[in-house]
Amino acid sequence: MTVLDSRLEAVSRRADEIRIGRMLALVIGGLFFGLGWLVAKVVWGVWTGLRWTLAAVMLGWEQGWVSRGPARTD
Repeated sequence: MTVLDSRLEAVSRRADEIRIGRMLALVIGGLFFGLGWLVAKVVWGVWTGLRWTLAAVMLGWEQGWVSRGPARTD
């Protein structure tokens, strides 16, 4: 028996230990984890964009009010 044969047998024994159900559960769980991570990043990005937009509108409104003053009612 050569070194190559013993390593091939070791790989074969290890491959026989793999259970397809557990491996599929791991892959599906990983996909759900990745999808959840992606959704969280998108929601965080949208929320940050909305906050920045709201802050810009509020600052613009305040600057417009200060520079122009209240509307005249003549």
